[in-house]
Amino acid sequence: MIAFPTDRSSSPSRRLVISKQRAGALLFAALSGFFIFEASFYPYMDWIGPGSGFFAMWVGSLALVAFLALLILDPVPTLPTSDNQENQASARQSRREVVGTIIFLIVAALLLQPFGFILTCGLLIAALLRLYGARLWVALVSGVIAGPAIFFIFLCLHVRLPVGALGI
Repeated sequence: MIAFPTDRSSSPSRRLVISKQRAGALLFAALSGFFIFEASFYPYMDWIGPGSGFFAMWVGSLALVAFLALLILDPVPTLPTSDNQENQASARQSRREVVGTIIFLIVAALLLQPFGFILTCGLLIAALLRLYGARLWVALVSGVIAGPAIFFIFLCLHVRLPVGALGI
């Protein structure tokens, strides 16, 4: 656990939350540094547009900005108490959303090659919107529109994305 001498008035459980958050932010910084380091070995641009290092450099750079925001803003969640059911329900909902997002991303990665980018991206967006509380029709319409729209953006950038067995 990382100890902060200026935070003596806080309870030990609050300091544990702070230390876990700081450790997560440092891990996030290391991962973004790794992305930037690896992207530096690939061309940023090539003769047709963005090169293979373009996306990784931007992901690493934006992740580094997100790390700095986490470090500067340092939002510490309130710990749920045993007599506060609303906080406990909110914590359960947050855990369900995080675990669901991870599961949906893993499933999308597995479906990307057989189903192609458009279908997989549309399903992923619809599933995530539904998970985060959007109405069913809003999630479905957004997925139908967003999959081809994102594919078109990458097509304009001359970035090839997987096309599935159905040809979409």
